[in-house]
Amino acid sequence: MTVDSSSESRLVSYLIALRVEDELDIVSLATRQKFRGLGLATSLIHSLEEDQVKIFLEVDARNDPALMLYRRAGFEITGIRRRYYEGKWDAICMSNSKRASYDPASKTRVR
Repeated sequence: MTVDSSSESRLVSYLIALRVEDELDIVSLATRQKFRGLGLATSLIHSLEEDQVKIFLEVDARNDPALMLYRRAGFEITGIRRRYYEGKWDAICMSNSKRASYDPASKTRVR
Protein backbone atom coordinates (compact mmCIF):
# COMPACT_ATOMS: atom_id res chain seq x y z
CA MET A 1 0.00 0.00 0.00
CA THR A 2 1.19 3.48 -0.72
CA VAL A 3 0.22 6.83 0.69
CA ASP A 4 0.45 10.13 -1.19
CA SER A 5 2.00 12.90 0.83
CA SER A 6 2.35 16.27 -0.91
CA SER A 7 2.95 14.84 -4.40
CA GLU A 8 5.27 12.13 -3.07
CA SER A 9 4.21 8.45 -2.95
CA ARG A 10 5.90 6.05 -0.59
CA LEU A 11 5.41 2.49 0.48
CA VAL A 12 3.94 2.23 3.97
CA SER A 13 2.80 -1.42 4.11
CA TYR A 14 3.39 -4.54 2.05
CA LEU A 15 2.68 -8.27 1.98
CA ILE A 16 4.64 -10.86 0.02
CA ALA A 17 3.16 -14.33 -0.45
CA LEU A 18 3.96 -17.39 -2.52
CA ARG A 19 1.08 -19.30 -4.09
CA VAL A 20 1.07 -22.98 -5.03
CA GLU A 21 -2.29 -24.21 -6.33
CA ASP A 22 -4.84 -23.49 -3.57
CA GLU A 23 -2.35 -22.57 -0.84
CA LEU A 24 -0.55 -19.34 0.04
CA ASP A 25 2.49 -18.86 2.23
CA ILE A 26 2.93 -15.36 3.65
CA VAL A 27 6.69 -14.81 3.61
CA SER A 28 6.77 -11.15 4.63
CA LEU A 29 4.36 -8.55 5.99
CA ALA A 30 5.40 -5.13 7.26
CA THR A 31 4.03 -1.68 7.99
CA ARG A 32 6.09 1.43 8.72
CA GLN A 33 6.08 2.23 12.43
CA LYS A 34 4.15 5.49 12.20
CA PHE A 35 1.37 3.83 10.14
CA ARG A 36 0.79 0.86 12.47
CA GLY A 37 -2.61 0.51 14.10
CA LEU A 38 -4.48 1.86 11.07
CA GLY A 39 -5.58 -1.55 9.77
CA LEU A 40 -3.28 -1.61 6.73
CA ALA A 41 -1.81 -5.06 7.47
CA THR A 42 -5.25 -6.42 8.27
CA SER A 43 -6.56 -5.13 4.93
CA LEU A 44 -3.70 -6.79 3.09
CA ILE A 45 -4.38 -10.12 4.83
CA HIS A 46 -8.12 -9.91 4.09
CA SER A 47 -7.39 -9.18 0.42
CA LEU A 48 -5.71 -12.61 0.22
CA GLU A 49 -8.73 -14.33 1.72
CA GLU A 50 -10.88 -13.26 -1.21
CA ASP A 51 -9.19 -16.01 -3.24
CA GLN A 52 -10.51 -18.68 -0.83
CA VAL A 53 -7.13 -20.31 -0.39
CA LYS A 54 -5.52 -21.86 2.65
CA ILE A 55 -2.95 -19.42 4.04
CA PHE A 56 0.12 -20.43 6.04
CA LEU A 57 2.79 -18.36 7.76
CA GLU A 58 5.56 -18.46 10.32
CA VAL A 59 5.99 -15.66 12.86
CA ASP A 60 8.74 -15.08 15.39
CA ALA A 61 7.49 -16.36 18.75
CA ARG A 62 8.80 -13.13 20.33
CA ASN A 63 6.69 -10.89 18.05
CA ASP A 64 3.60 -10.36 20.19
CA PRO A 65 2.07 -7.59 18.01
CA ALA A 66 2.23 -9.84 14.92
CA LEU A 67 0.79 -12.81 16.81
CA MET A 68 -2.13 -10.65 17.97
CA LEU A 69 -2.68 -9.35 14.41
CA TYR A 70 -2.83 -12.86 12.95
CA ARG A 71 -5.11 -14.16 15.73
CA ARG A 72 -7.52 -11.26 15.18
CA ALA A 73 -7.46 -12.07 11.46
CA GLY A 74 -8.65 -15.63 12.22
CA PHE A 75 -5.35 -17.51 12.11
CA GLU A 76 -4.73 -20.39 14.50
CA ILE A 77 -1.47 -21.87 15.77
CA THR A 78 -0.67 -25.13 14.00
CA GLY A 79 2.84 -25.81 15.28
CA ILE A 80 6.27 -24.57 16.28
CA ARG A 81 9.52 -24.57 14.30
CA ARG A 82 12.34 -24.72 16.83
CA ARG A 83 15.31 -22.39 16.22
CA TYR A 84 13.81 -21.24 12.88
CA TYR A 85 15.20 -17.69 13.00
CA GLU A 86 18.99 -17.45 12.83
CA GLY A 87 19.20 -20.88 14.45
CA LYS A 88 18.21 -19.32 17.79
CA TRP A 89 14.55 -18.30 17.99
CA ASP A 90 11.39 -20.31 17.50
CA ALA A 91 8.73 -19.62 14.91
CA ILE A 92 5.03 -20.10 15.50
CA CYS A 93 3.32 -21.76 12.51
CA MET A 94 -0.18 -20.52 11.79
CA SER A 95 -2.94 -21.01 9.23
CA ASN A 96 -6.32 -19.48 8.48
CA SER A 97 -8.33 -22.57 9.35
CA LYS A 98 -11.49 -20.49 9.91
CA ARG A 99 -11.78 -19.57 6.24
CA ALA A 100 -14.76 -20.73 4.21
CA SER A 101 -14.18 -23.70 1.96
CA TYR A 102 -14.38 -23.27 -1.79
CA ASP A 103 -16.16 -25.78 -4.01
CA PRO A 104 -14.53 -25.51 -7.47
CA ALA A 105 -17.36 -27.41 -9.14
CA SER A 106 -20.01 -24.91 -8.12
CA LYS A 107 -17.66 -21.91 -7.73
CA THR A 108 -19.37 -21.03 -4.45
CA ARG A 109 -18.33 -20.85 -0.84
CA VAL A 110 -19.23 -23.75 1.40
CA ARG A 111 -19.51 -23.02 5.13
